[in-house]
Amino acid sequence: MLTVVAGRPEAQNRQWAEKLAAEGFQPLLAPLLAIELLDADSDAAIRGRVADLDQYQQLIFVSQNAVNAMLPLIDRWWPQLPIAQLYIAVGAATAKLLKTGLDKLGLDSEVQCTEAMNSEALLQLESLVQVQHQKILICRGQGGRPLLAEELTKRGAQVDYCELYRRLCPRDLAKHLTPVNDGTIVPVFSGEALANFSSVCANRQLELVVPSSRVERQARELGFSKVQQAENASETAMMQSIKAIAAARLENNKHEHG
Repeated sequence: MLTVVAGRPEAQNRQWAEKLAAEGFQPLLAPLLAIELLDADSDAAIRGRVADLDQYQQLIFVSQNAVNAMLPLIDRWWPQLPIAQLYIAVGAATAKLLKTGLDKLGLDSEVQCTEAMNSEALLQLESLVQVQHQKILICRGQGGRPLLAEELTKRGAQVDYCELYRRLCPRDLAKHLTPVNDGTIVPVFSGEALANFSSVCANRQLELVVPSSRVERQARELGFSKVQQAENASETAMMQSIKAIAAARLENNKHEHG
């Protein structure tokens, strides 16, 4: 049975590990990224963005973590939500979580999303092409790629961030990765997760699955040579690449022992 590192942030990792096990893999629970929510009560920037929510025509949620952080604040500070806004999510899983959360808040609003989980795909959405004089709020963690905001600004929008959490390297990551060996498959869902993994694991012979050409370049620059690029960062796409690696190994074993 092939071992696969289950390295999603803790909130998503148990379900991801269950999916790996259901496909016949041995999941090794080792979150490669820790998510720490910022304290909205003491963060004036967060409070200000949420207070001004009705001034934005479009709200973009870049991750499930952004949804989980933002919706409780909206529920707490907005007894009645603005109804003329467009909600956009990066990826189908984030869109589903956002739609469910909005329904619970009593807002029957459509959520637009892209299948590919990146800014380039999001910028192709029709609602984000003509944005002159619109105010757009991007809900995300601290840092991250500036491409989305920069391009929307070029298109004439006023773009603000509501940064709700920070990404950290889990303190016990090295200990959790102790069982890793040359046969272990390591899916990394982001550049930050890859950087954390690389910082505590010196083995560059491991086979990685990455979500984009950008993260693939990062992996090769870090010295990894066995890098499989998935179609995108969704669990479905990452699983397809993991299964492709497993099938290729099985075929190689047949030839070697045939």
